[in-house]
Amino acid sequence: MQSLRKCFDDLDDDSSGYIGVSELEDPLIALGLVESRDQVQQLVDLVDDDGSNEVEFEEFLNIVKCRTNKKSSNSEKQAD
Repeated sequence: MQSLRKCFDDLDDDSSGYIGVSELEDPLIALGLVESRDQVQQLVDLVDDDGSNEVEFEEFLNIVKCRTNKKSSNSEKQAD
């Protein structure tokens, strides 16, 4: 959990306590978790409980969980 918090804080360029699509785009694409800005926006929309169009730490955890589960699911399908 501490490493995820550090990751979130590192992404939070302006130390606002929130990260937006622009702060998430490059890292998520670099990690291979998404392929485009549109997919980043879709993830933000999916986890953005308060409709702020920005991601708080708890919402960030939901992104990590969602993308990790999807990657695991795809790996299992390929192994079949």
